[in-house]
Amino acid sequence: MDDTTAIVPRQPDATPTVYDAATLAVLAAMEKAAEKHLDAIRRRA
Repeated sequence: MDDTTAIVPRQPDATPTVYDAATLAVLAAMEKAAEKHLDAIRRRA
């Protein structure tokens, strides 16, 4: 079975991902927002 007919296509070899500063800032903001959201849920529970 080749890659074109595979049920789950082969993923490219994993390589370390390097993010630029803007991407890191967005990821940090998303993480902070998620934590704030989870904290609000925990307070209601």
